[in-house]
Amino acid sequence: MTSPAPSRMERILSIGGWLTRFSLMLGAAALIPAGWFALSLYQEHREGLPPVPDLDNYRPPSITRVLAADGTTLAEFAEERRIVVPYQRMPQRLVQAFVAAEDKNFFDHDGVDLKGIVRAALVNLKAGRTVQGASTITQQLAKQLLVRHQGYSKGRMRSLARKIREAILARRIEYALDKEEILYLYLNEIYLGHGAYGVQAASQAYFSKNVESLSLGEMTLLAGLPPAPSRFSPLKNPKSARTKQGYVLKRMIEEGYISLEDAKAARQEGAEKKVKVRENLFRDIAPYFTEQARQVFVDQMGEEELMRGGWTIQTTLDISRQIKARTALQEGIEALDRRMGYWGPAARFQPEQVEAVAKTYAKNVLKGAPASREREHLAIIARTERKRALARVGDELLPIHLSDHRWMRTGRRRAYSLHDRPTDLRRRFEVGDLLRVRFDTDRKGREKLRVVQDPLPEGALVSQDLRTDYVVALAGGYDFDRSQFNCAFQACRQPGSAFKPIIFSAGLALGGRIRRGAPVETITVTTQLSDAPIVRHDFSTGVRWKPANYDRSYTDEVTLRRALMMSMNLPTIDLFERVGSKKVVEWANSIGIEQELHVDASIALGSHCVIPWELLQVYALFGKAGQRPAKRFITRIESSEGDVFEDRADYRDVWASRFERVDRMARQALEPPEQVIAPGIAYIMTYLMRQVVDAGTATRARISGVPVAGKTGTTNDNKDAWFVGYSPHLVTGVWIGERFNLRPLGRSETGGRTAAPIWKAYMTAALDGTDPGDFGVPDDIEFAEVDARSGRLGGKTRLPYMKGTKPTRRVRVDNQSAGVSDEL
Repeated sequence: MTSPAPSRMERILSIGGWLTRFSLMLGAAALIPAGWFALSLYQEHREGLPPVPDLDNYRPPSITRVLAADGTTLAEFAEERRIVVPYQRMPQRLVQAFVAAEDKNFFDHDGVDLKGIVRAALVNLKAGRTVQGASTITQQLAKQLLVRHQGYSKGRMRSLARKIREAILARRIEYALDKEEILYLYLNEIYLGHGAYGVQAASQAYFSKNVESLSLGEMTLLAGLPPAPSRFSPLKNPKSARTKQGYVLKRMIEEGYISLEDAKAARQEGAEKKVKVRENLFRDIAPYFTEQARQVFVDQMGEEELMRGGWTIQTTLDISRQIKARTALQEGIEALDRRMGYWGPAARFQPEQVEAVAKTYAKNVLKGAPASREREHLAIIARTERKRALARVGDELLPIHLSDHRWMRTGRRRAYSLHDRPTDLRRRFEVGDLLRVRFDTDRKGREKLRVVQDPLPEGALVSQDLRTDYVVALAGGYDFDRSQFNCAFQACRQPGSAFKPIIFSAGLALGGRIRRGAPVETITVTTQLSDAPIVRHDFSTGVRWKPANYDRSYTDEVTLRRALMMSMNLPTIDLFERVGSKKVVEWANSIGIEQELHVDASIALGSHCVIPWELLQVYALFGKAGQRPAKRFITRIESSEGDVFEDRADYRDVWASRFERVDRMARQALEPPEQVIAPGIAYIMTYLMRQVVDAGTATRARISGVPVAGKTGTTNDNKDAWFVGYSPHLVTGVWIGERFNLRPLGRSETGGRTAAPIWKAYMTAALDGTDPGDFGVPDDIEFAEVDARSGRLGGKTRLPYMKGTKPTRRVRVDNQSAGVSDEL
C-alpha cells in the first residue's frame, strides 16, 4: 500500500529536523578542535600554581604587633597589614554584604560563573565600556594567592594567561574547600585599601574597632571597596564611597538579606563621616623603645618573620612611665635651650610678603578653620614695638610680650651670659620673621603667643626596673621626627665624673698599691687619698697633662668617701694609679662597659666615651647587690595562632596570671642571676653615692621620702652633662649634650644643674604612689663608728666596711678635745 504524500507541515518539520541534526553535527565538529584548544591551554597553565591553602596551617603574611606591658599597641610591622580572624567572628550581614556586592551566584557556581561572564560581556558591550565585572569571589581569592606567589606585577598582569591560571586555581579551590571555608579565606585576604588586607584590618584602619562591632552602614561601606579600594575610599573620596555603599545596600535588598527600612537606617548612619585617619602608632607613644624592641626581635627571629609572621610581641614598656620620661626630657631640654639663648627665626621674609605668607598658611595648613589652641603653629611677625610684637597665625593677629621672653639672650658659640636679657623686642624680631609659637592667655584671660624654638641640645633618658630588669621607659632623643638616632644606645659620649664610681668600686674590690713594689693594701671608705697637684707627661706623644679639681682647690689628703661625695678629680687619679690602669680597664669591662677603653689616667675622669645604656648597667649592678642586670625589652612572643613561642617575663610581672607566675618562678629558680661583684662592694658603692645625693654634687636629685643613690658627670668643656642614679627599685640615666658635639651647653651647665633636675622630675613622677623600698644590708657588711676626717675608730659617723676591713686604730684624745668633728 502506497503511503500518503507528506503534508506541507510535515515537510517543514522534516527539513527543520534535518537542519537541527546538521547543526549539531557542525557544532560537534567545531567543539572537537575547541576542546583540544581548551585542553592545551589547561596543560600549558596548570603547572606552577600556588597550592590551595591548608586551613589547618593557614598562615598568610600578617601584622606583627608590638605591645606595651599593659597590652597597648605600640607599633605594627607587616608587608600586608592583615589580622586573621575566624569565620565565626564575622557577622552574618557582613558576609552577605560582600556576597551581594561581589558574587550573587557564589553559592551556586563552582568557581567560574559562565552565566555571569556572558551577562557582564553583554552589559559592557551595550555600555561601550567596562561597567560590570565577572570575577567570582573564588576568582578574586585566586588572584590574591597568585599575587603573593608570583609577585605583584606578574600576579596582576592584564593578560589571557593570567585569567586562565586564575580560573584553574579557582576551580581547584572549589574542589578542595567548602563555601564557608572559601569565604573565610577571601574575607581575610581581600585588599580593602590604605594598606589593610582582610576585613579585620580594614575595620581597625577605618573605624578603630573589631569586625564583630561593625554596624550595617560600616559593613556595606567596606563591602563596596574590593573593585577599586582607592576610588571608593571613604578617606579619599567619601562621596564615591557613599554612592558605592548605596549600590551594596540595593543588592542586599534584592537578595532578601535586609529590608528597605534596614537600608535607610544604614544610610542615615553616615558611616563615611565616622572614618578617621589611622594614627601612626610607632611614632606616637614610644618610637625609640619600639625600634629597640624591633631590633631585639629581628636579631632573634629575622626580618622576614617580623614583616610576615603575624607575631604578638609583648614588651616591658610601662606606658605611664614612658610618658613621664618623654615629658621630663623634653621639658628639661627646652629649659636648657632657653638658658642657652635665642637662635633666630625659622625663616625670614620681606615685610611686603607678610600678608601673602599668612594667607597661604590659613589656606593650606589651617584649611580655613581657626588655629587649634592645643598644638604649635607658625606665626609671622607683622609689627614690632619695644615691649611687644604682633604676629599673624593665619587670619588671626595676636601679641608676643617682652615679659614672656626674657630668656631670649643672644646665643653665643663658646660662652653664654646670664645677664644678656632683652629689653627691646625690636632687637630680637624683624617684620617678616617666621616663628614657632604656642597659644597662651594672660591673667585677664586674653590670648597671646609664646615663642618656642627647635632646641639645639639633645638628650636621652632610659629607666630600668631593678627587680625585674624590665626597661620601663626610654626616650632616646628630644623628638623622633627630628632624629631617629637613639642617643641612649648609639651615642658614645664622654661621661666625665659619672665614670668615677667604676674607679672607686675597682679600688674597693681589688685594693691597690701606694707605690710600685709595695704590697697590695685593702681600700675602704676611709682610705686616705692624695689631693695634691700633679703633672703627668706622655713621652710618646709629648703631651703634658695637669689635672685639677673642678673648683681649682687643693688639700693634702681626703678620705675616699669625701672624694666621691664631692667628685674630686685628684684623689680619683690617685686611686686609679694605686689600682693600676689595666686592672681598672678590665674591671670596667667586667661590670658593664663594652667600649674598648684606652689605658691612661685620663679615663679616671671620664675622658673615654661610653654608651648611656652601658653606664646605666654599671649603676644597675650596684643597685642589684652585685648581680648582673639583664637586657629585657621583650617578655613574651606569641604566634598568630596564640601559641607561646617564648616567655621570658618575670614572675613579679603585675600583668601575669597566677599560673604564669608559678611557672616563671620555677623557671627563674633554675636560672639564678650572675653574681658579678660581692654584695658588700655594691652596698658600699650605694652608700657612697647616697652621700653624693644627700650632701654632694647631686643635691638637686633628692626626693623626699625616697632613698636615692647616684652620680653627676660633667665634661671639662661643658659639652656633656650626666646624672645616673637609682632608688631601691628603679635605676635611671640621663645624658644631655649638644646634638653634633660642636659647642658647650654653657659655663654653669653641669650634671647637677642640667641632668639631675630632669632625672628628679621623671623619678618623682615614676615612683609616685609606689613603695620606694630601702637598700638592704648584705651579710658581708659590718659597720663602725669612726671619725669622718681621719677614718679612725672612736668618732660619731657610722660607716660600712667589708667584714674584716674596718679600722683598728682609734682617734687620739687630744684630737677629739681639739674639736675634730664628723662631717656627716
